[in-house]
Amino acid sequence: MLVRLSLAGLSRAELFVVMTAGMATNSGNTLAIYAVFLREALPDAARPVLTASVISAPAAVLVARLMLPIDTAVDRGPEAAPPQR
Repeated sequence: MLVRLSLAGLSRAELFVVMTAGMATNSGNTLAIYAVFLREALPDAARPVLTASVISAPAAVLVARLMLPIDTAVDRGPEAAPPQR
C-alpha cells in the first residue's frame, strides 16, 4: 500500500477519503472483470465499464467529503486552527 507511511498523520476525514477511494477503485476493477466475462454476450461492454471506473474515483472523493467534511480545527488539533484576531 503506497499510503501506509502517511496513514498515521491523516485526519479522520482524510482517512475516510482514502478508504472510500480505495473501495471505489476495487469496485471498478470488479466491473472490469465483469466486462471481460460479458464480452461474448455484449461485445462493447468495456466502454461503459471503463467510463464508470473513471467516474468512480472523483465521485468517491466528493461523496466522502460530503459525508465527513474537513474541519481543520477539529481534524488537525488546535495548532492548525487559523489565528484569532
